[in-house]
Amino acid sequence: SLFELFLVLLAIGFAGVSMGLFISSLASTDQQANQLYIIFLIVVLIFSGQFFSVDNLPAAFKAIIFALPMGHSIPLVIDITLKGLPLDYIRLLIVFIIGAVFALLAYIAYLFKKLEV
Repeated sequence: SLFELFLVLLAIGFAGVSMGLFISSLASTDQQANQLYIIFLIVVLIFSGQFFSVDNLPAAFKAIIFALPMGHSIPLVIDITLKGLPLDYIRLLIVFIIGAVFALLAYIAYLFKKLEV
């Protein structure tokens, strides 16, 4: 349904904003933040599970894939939009938790950066 898709997109947006805050809290300048963003984006896209099957990968790569929000978000969107399946609330909760972890890491990095100055 559209409401379930909205919830998934809200979770993806929250996780994305949290990752962006984390990256910007690590960087000292705008240029450094942009470079970190590009590197992080490439890693997230490669390990999203969209371009190759997750089932054939070693356990270490699977752990990386499922520690990032796209590893859970892409199957959620595919299940709702293409397969017509009901929302998997466990995966949705995992995406929100990953977003909360990145937000917490961003806050901690910001506090440490504030102490350095």
